[in-house]
Amino acid sequence: YRGILDALKPDKGDVYYLFVEKDADISRYRGKFKVVPFKSNNAFTRNFFELTSFCYKYDLDVLHTLHYVPFNSPCPVVCTINDISFEHEKNKTNGNKIEYLKNKLMTPYCAKHADKVVTVSNISRRDIANTYDVSQKKIEVVGNAVSSEFRIMDDDELDELDVRGKYDIGYSPFLLCVGDTRSEKNILRLIDAYIMYKDRWDTNIRLVIVGNDDLYDDLYEEYS
Repeated sequence: YRGILDALKPDKGDVYYLFVEKDADISRYRGKFKVVPFKSNNAFTRNFFELTSFCYKYDLDVLHTLHYVPFNSPCPVVCTINDISFEHEKNKTNGNKIEYLKNKLMTPYCAKHADKVVTVSNISRRDIANTYDVSQKKIEVVGNAVSSEFRIMDDDELDELDVRGKYDIGYSPFLLCVGDTRSEKNILRLIDAYIMYKDRWDTNIRLVIVGNDDLYDDLYEEYS
């Protein structure tokens, strides 16, 4: 979300308020937004009560939130729901019953009561619409994009880094996945799909997964 804030170019003449946790580092945004810290450390209080008071206090034309919609808002609300993978997990609590129950209660409310929903793919759009019985017309797809920090390297840079050799990738084509083993990243299903693809098409394409320090141990335990 830092990437979204960095890339956002405020329209001339408009004022953009950024509501943040009170201990958040917001030095990079002070010249771009009017930064307003929440008073409460409780996420429920912030999202459902303080946001409402902010809407009135700052006379907002529109409020953009993530996953949660205030119970009462005087202005239209746009809400981003990246996906609802938690609805389809075999282990519903996934080791965090409170987080699951929070999502189970609040995400459907968000989908139904937001004036507009933003999600990251057409699959998520259909999933949200079908699961929560809302019209696809109110859901807009805005695909993820990479930061401008990513670029195509020239041959000399690639030779110097020798990433393929360093990580024993070889010189075959490869699929790259960047993520960790949290359930919503769906790494295990990705590997299963890759194995099925390899078996069916007998291709030499590789699968390269980049993740956190625990990723290798988790995958080795699952597939050894």
